[in-house]
Amino acid sequence: MSNFKASVSMITFNHEKFIAEAIESIMSQQTSFEFELVIGDDGSTDNTRTICEQYQKQYGNKIKLIFNEKNIGSVNNFLQNIYACKGEFIAICDGDDFWTDNSKLQKQVSFLESHTDFSFCFTNVRSVDVNGKQIKSFTQIYNEDTFTHESYVAKVTPPTVTTTFRKNLLPRVFPNEFKTLPNTDMFLKALLSEKGKVYFEDVVTASYRINNAGVYSGLNSFKKLEDKIKAYNIMYSYFKNKAVRKNLRDAIASTNIKLMLIAARHLEIVKFFKYSYYIVKDSLATGRLPYSTLKNSLQEKQRKKKILITQQQTIKQ
Repeated sequence: MSNFKASVSMITFNHEKFIAEAIESIMSQQTSFEFELVIGDDGSTDNTRTICEQYQKQYGNKIKLIFNEKNIGSVNNFLQNIYACKGEFIAICDGDDFWTDNSKLQKQVSFLESHTDFSFCFTNVRSVDVNGKQIKSFTQIYNEDTFTHESYVAKVTPPTVTTTFRKNLLPRVFPNEFKTLPNTDMFLKALLSEKGKVYFEDVVTASYRINNAGVYSGLNSFKKLEDKIKAYNIMYSYFKNKAVRKNLRDAIASTNIKLMLIAARHLEIVKFFKYSYYIVKDSLATGRLPYSTLKNSLQEKQRKKKILITQQQTIKQ
C-alpha cells in the first residue's frame, strides 16, 4: 500500500525552459502528509528528460518518472500518468505551469477530507507569458463557491493547474469519446462532477502559462473556440441529464455566435457563413432567437467585468 496521500500529475513535452520551475513549485509544498510527483514525459527531444532525472536524484522516490520513448499524444500521456498516481487525491500541474501557493495541496486535500460529498475543488489562477510576466490577474469569476453537476457542466471552467480530485472517482475505463477530445480535462471534470459537488475557492494558487509551444494555450482564439464546440457536442451526446444537455446546447449556441463575430471581424467569409448557418439551424431547432443568445452572452460578460473591477479594487486596498 502506498504511503502517499496525494499525487501530483505532471505531463510534459519539450518544456526544458519551464520544467524546473514547475517541479520546484510542487516540491516546495508544505504538507502534513506524504505526496509524490509523477512526471510523464512524452518523448521530449530537448533537455526536459535530463532536468527531470536531476530532480529525481535529489528527491528520490518522491518523484516518479515515466518516459515515453515515442510520442503517444497528450491524451494517452495524460491517462497513463493519472493512472500511475498512487495517492488518494490527485492534483495536476503541467510542465509549463507552476503553483504559487506552497500550502495549496494541503488546503485542498484537507478540504476534500472534511467534505466527503465533494468530488473535486479548484481555485483562481493568474495567466503569465513565457517569461513569467503576469498577463491576467484573474480568470475565474463566479457568484458562488459550490456547484452541482447541473450547475457545473458548460458553465464553469476550472483551471486544471488548480484542480485536486479524488482518485477513486476516476472511471475504470474512460468513454471512447474521451480520446477524441482536444481538451480532455474538460470532459474529465464533467465526469467527476457527476460523482459529487465541486468547490471553488476564490484565491490564486497557481500560474497558467500562455505558451505558444504548449499543447493548448498556443492555439489562436478561433481554434480554441472550435475545440470547445467539438467538446460540447461530444459531451452533449454522452450526458443524458436534461439540465446538463440544456447547458451544453446554450454553450454551443453562444460559442457559434462568438465564432461568427470573429470570422466577420477578420473577413473570413466562408467561416462567417458556416457559423451563421449553425446559428440559424439552432434557432429553428430550439425556437430561440439568436438575438436572445447574444444578449445573454453580453450580459454575462458585463457581469464578470464588474466583478473583476471589484476584485482589482480590493487588491489595491
